[in-house]
Amino acid sequence: MTRIFLTTSLLIAALTLFAQSNAYEQAMEQAVAELQAAEQTRDFRSPANTFERIAQAAPEGEWLPAYYQAYAQLMLAVKAMEQQNPEQLQAHLDKAQIAIEQAKAIAPEEAEVHALQGYIYTGNIWSNPQANGPKFSPKATGSYQKAMQLNPDNPRPHHLMGMHLFFTPSFWGGGPESALPHLKKAEERFTSFEPASSLHPSWGQYFNTELLANAEADEK
Repeated sequence: MTRIFLTTSLLIAALTLFAQSNAYEQAMEQAVAELQAAEQTRDFRSPANTFERIAQAAPEGEWLPAYYQAYAQLMLAVKAMEQQNPEQLQAHLDKAQIAIEQAKAIAPEEAEVHALQGYIYTGNIWSNPQANGPKFSPKATGSYQKAMQLNPDNPRPHHLMGMHLFFTPSFWGGGPESALPHLKKAEERFTSFEPASSLHPSWGQYFNTELLANAEADEK
């Protein structure tokens, strides 16, 4: 009787976990599709809220919801920067930092997480480059280098390092010439890199190609 009870309990637990897993994957597929649509509309508010809800209910060990929550908040920060709204810019960067810390706690050796952390550090420079550059630029480049070490084949750390350097003044070690090697490496890796699944990050190639063309034009 005890053996039958244990077997039944294990079966129920397994079925429950399977149902939770299916629900999580379905929610993530819909949320990722929503995020991809936001790349066109440039309205990331809904994806940010969606991924926050998924992150709160995600199975243990799943870092992607918090990662995408951080990414969506960062894209909202980009929009605030374009609109010259420093208060909103910092508010979204703060939310992105909280979310990426959650992802980092779950997956401390994940290259994607460290690359996005670097992007958030770069974002902190935007509101006041002269004041924030000396503090956040080394943090950003350190995160990109960490991501490159963790996964040399991933294009995003090189793309983000190239972007960071492209917009950094030459007297601080940046500029198109400094950015070009990383943008080229990113372009090479984007052609061959395969995400672990359809839910994993795949962004960055379009903007990298654009930056690479601009950097190469400056070299001529």
